[in-house]
Amino acid sequence: MVCLVRSIEPANGCLVQQLRYTLKRDGRLTLAAMDKTSMGRKYGLIVTLMMLVSNPAFGDVEATEGVQLSSVILSENLPFLPPSEEIQEQSKIVSRHSFGSLADAVLLYESIQNSERWQAFTAGPALRYGDRHRQVSQLKGQLQLLGDLPKQGVLSLASQYFDAELRAALMRFQARHSVKADGVLGPQTRALLSVPPWQRIDQLVLNMERQRQLDDTEGVYLHVNLPEYRLRLYQKGEVLLDMRTVIGKRKRQTPVFSATVDRLVINPDWNVPKSIAYKDILPKLKDDPEFLEKHNLRVLSGWSTPRVEVPHQEIDYNLMYQGKDYYRFWEPPGKANTLGRMKFQLSSDNSIYLHDTQQKYLFNAEKRAFSSGCIRLEDPRGLANALIQVSNQWSPELLDPLFQNEDTIKLRLAKPVPVHVTYWTAWLDKSGVLNFAYDLYQRDGVDFAALQDRHHQVSMSTDWLKTIQNGGP
Repeated sequence: MVCLVRSIEPANGCLVQQLRYTLKRDGRLTLAAMDKTSMGRKYGLIVTLMMLVSNPAFGDVEATEGVQLSSVILSENLPFLPPSEEIQEQSKIVSRHSFGSLADAVLLYESIQNSERWQAFTAGPALRYGDRHRQVSQLKGQLQLLGDLPKQGVLSLASQYFDAELRAALMRFQARHSVKADGVLGPQTRALLSVPPWQRIDQLVLNMERQRQLDDTEGVYLHVNLPEYRLRLYQKGEVLLDMRTVIGKRKRQTPVFSATVDRLVINPDWNVPKSIAYKDILPKLKDDPEFLEKHNLRVLSGWSTPRVEVPHQEIDYNLMYQGKDYYRFWEPPGKANTLGRMKFQLSSDNSIYLHDTQQKYLFNAEKRAFSSGCIRLEDPRGLANALIQVSNQWSPELLDPLFQNEDTIKLRLAKPVPVHVTYWTAWLDKSGVLNFAYDLYQRDGVDFAALQDRHHQVSMSTDWLKTIQNGGP
């Protein structure tokens, strides 16, 4: 039986294009458009199952005769500015392919895979505006296939001249793939253009599963997407604040979790965790006895109030973080504090929080994985202003006097704000443009293998499908 899904509307309200699938006699369910290859059958099954689970209304089908290939309905009339010298502005134009969901993008890459037009780039010289090279025509074809370059005639596509329109298209592609948009075809961009469609489908399917975490998010919340190195504050679906972040380095990865921001700490002190003490401080003390003084660190005994500071000459570093009243490192509050002037306390048990930093220059880096796990903020005062407005209904100016000295002050939010820390390597922006990010922590392969294992050799009987269609368990 061949069935037509009239419309698929997941919980996030995004309309997915029409799909057709085949329910075979042995109970297997596949997307008809993906029936050409074994790869297509695999993704057809996984994507369809995910849609069924996320929205039982997906089962509202109508029987049809004959097998028709599914299609992605793409707008051919989205605006493109004419070529000009303002290439940086051109790079901001949205891609021709604007999607309602990642499921749409899966179908696009499936069509690219089946078209056999995609081809990897071989090594070559750095190519830029004004150059002539045989790879220029390949670049034009590839960017048109991906939707970054408007449709061109055969002669234009065959041309080996690197023109302004191609430079703008390449900058769009680079921006969508989270690398420097310089309009130059170099080794990094060649590598991104050479990622095969089936690998992108893997990535998209995996991130569809990851993003179900935020499908039902409403109201006010914070979203930190680690591979993107960004934090956004949302209110009713609108972005109130958007800033760069610094996250954990590869050896000290920031975890994925959800919590709430319940307190703002102005002029925080820093209780140095045992892991940082052993990895970063104690080894350096052996080579530099003045390390503590240089970094304004003190040694305290236990957690009593008032604090008990151990004189430098009495410190036994063998007792650090060991025993009942163990010695520990502590940094007093101040303008030079490692956490800066602000910390945002989270209701999590992983010792991760958001905070200011003295190392502002790190936000200019393309890849910003420098911390020991906590999340550093580009504009902590901006976030504090926004949170007290939406949570406490206070004017931001009320915070000004609190920064005039170095006393530690803790402010409780009247309504704790949810924060979701995610690991999305593929997502749609607010315009529906598809974006990718580098898999910094190398989690995609592991997570996709786990996803495949969950769906391994899944078989759907006709009776089970009817149960889903009728709203059963």
